[in-house]
Amino acid sequence: VCDTGSTDRTVEAATSLGCKVILGGDRMNKGACRNQAINAANGEWVVILDCDEKIADPVGVRKFLSTTDARTLFVRETYMNASDQGTLSFPQMRIWCRGDYLYKYRAHEVPMPCNGWKKSVTTDFVWEHRPDPSRGSWKTEYTFQRLEMDAAENPDDPRPQYYLGRQLRYKGEWQKAIDTLEKYLEMKGSETDWDRANACWDMAICYEKLGNKEMQRRWLHWAECEQPMNRQRYNELAAIYYDRKQFELAAGYCKLALELPEKKEAGYHYPDLYRGTLWDKLAM
Repeated sequence: VCDTGSTDRTVEAATSLGCKVILGGDRMNKGACRNQAINAANGEWVVILDCDEKIADPVGVRKFLSTTDARTLFVRETYMNASDQGTLSFPQMRIWCRGDYLYKYRAHEVPMPCNGWKKSVTTDFVWEHRPDPSRGSWKTEYTFQRLEMDAAENPDDPRPQYYLGRQLRYKGEWQKAIDTLEKYLEMKGSETDWDRANACWDMAICYEKLGNKEMQRRWLHWAECEQPMNRQRYNELAAIYYDRKQFELAAGYCKLALELPEKKEAGYHYPDLYRGTLWDKLAM
């Protein structure tokens, strides 16, 4: 455990449970703190777990690691609601052989290879995420400050630019978010970035908040083009065309969404879209 100046008895609790605690972590650099912990570890595998997360099947994970020939594992980061149901999930790289990867960036840190990318496997293991509901406003600003530093320190890197734009959206600064996201979309390297579809989606949300329905519609179409194997884009387009009374188009997008198999979905995954939501819209 790398502690960054906690005041809630984290150090005492972790120590009592047998954890090795590293003090003095930089609160403004999450990636560096994780690297401190990784470098101090001595096991075969690195398994990353946040303080508001729980591994749904730790026994299964351990068994899988004892038999796989992969050196990198992607799991499903899953947000849990008050009823203990998953509401949103997406793949994240959380397990790898020690020495293969270290983190980059102060905020929205990402593991980068120390000596080339290794064999990876995408699994169905779930990291249950239960964020503190009271963290909203302070964490939004705290993350924004670190993202500003990331963007300044990596001016030619599109990733910090995207997350800075998204954070501006979270702050409700719609036009600034649009300007920042447009800059990201024009940057070299963004054309193959996983977040490019999300950036188009963020643009659609910003224009919706500004009351520009036409630009919202256009950006949703661009998001769909960037990531056609995602039900949420079709779901939102169906809602827009329904509101415009273009019912054939609305029904068509519902049908397109229903044709996408859950196992092949890319990007953010919303379980409700694999239950009754789309059938309800299609019936309407």
